[in-house]
Amino acid sequence: MKNRGVVLRKLRQVNKLNLKQAARAIGCSVGWLSEIENESEKCRIDDGEYQRILAIYKGDEHKKLIHACLSQTKAAKIEKTISYDGSILNPDSRIKRVN
Repeated sequence: MKNRGVVLRKLRQVNKLNLKQAARAIGCSVGWLSEIENESEKCRIDDGEYQRILAIYKGDEHKKLIHACLSQTKAAKIEKTISYDGSILNPDSRIKRVN
């Protein structure tokens, strides 16, 4: 599943933990947790470890939040891929009407 880092960051914030506190609770380094939250290509997390961290963050209590977080992330990615900042027509071009 993608966006695990986004979910973990949101749950950490909901639990009012900073990175250092969360890393201590999880039993990992601050750097590793930061890379996971930022979805670094260098750092991967398997299903078992993800589920273990979700349990520490009380993920079962926040299922609606997780779903909303994933929905927002997907919507933002879609919006980012279809956004267009330029004009379609050259402002100096003239459109002739055909009758």
